[in-house]
Amino acid sequence: MKRSTIRGVRIEREPYREPERPYRVDWYDAAGNMIETLGRYADLTTGREAFAAAVRHRPRRHLCLRRDVRVVARHEPGARALPFVIHPNSHLQTTDAHTEVCSASH
Repeated sequence: MKRSTIRGVRIEREPYREPERPYRVDWYDAAGNMIETLGRYADLTTGREAFAAAVRHRPRRHLCLRRDVRVVARHEPGARALPFVIHPNSHLQTTDAHTEVCSASH
């Protein structure tokens, strides 16, 4: 418990902690409104596997893999070249078989 005094008022609060599961797979409608969080994950590898499985299972839904508020990957219905679209601000490594986000960027 952290104690502080602001303008003569004593405040006790918990210190900020990083979320235990910062990666999440979200489902959005066509207008961009979040409908549901399908799952939360502790690391990028598990989050990407869950995201790929969600894309295979729900190919007609707008899906997004996020780390907190940052978009890591996005799937738009009708995208055929890749099973998902990587956010342009992510650092990428591309091979013939697949595209993956470098873990160094997170």
